[in-house]
Amino acid sequence: MKVTKKTVHRRRSLKTEPLLAQTRGLLRRFDLKTRKSLGQHFLIDEEVLKLIAAAAELTSTDVIVEIGPGLGVLTKELARQAGWVIAVELDNKLAAILKQTLASFNNVIIINEDMLQLDPAALLQEQRARFSP
Repeated sequence: MKVTKKTVHRRRSLKTEPLLAQTRGLLRRFDLKTRKSLGQHFLIDEEVLKLIAAAAELTSTDVIVEIGPGLGVLTKELARQAGWVIAVELDNKLAAILKQTLASFNNVIIINEDMLQLDPAALLQEQRARFSP
């Protein structure tokens, strides 16, 4: 089969539809607009999501720091595989949404701060007590 822009677009649209619809729904539900000043982009391709999660090779003992979790699409997948996920989100609205949409995950910590202003080692040390069973 000859691959053209049209076939790539058609194939891509079939793969992105569930996450794309979910993302659009959340953006409408919470009346959100992407903030280009923060470089916001949302993961909408299910296959890319699976590839990222598989490439991480996570175990139940891993602690992940996710910077800019956005709407939490990748965060959910990481939380299913890792021991803990610390999601650091600068955008106040998105952080509030994450606290709602990820409330069922008891291994996810949402931090509403600028990661560039945090010390990663101190962040892990502060959260260490939560990691203990």
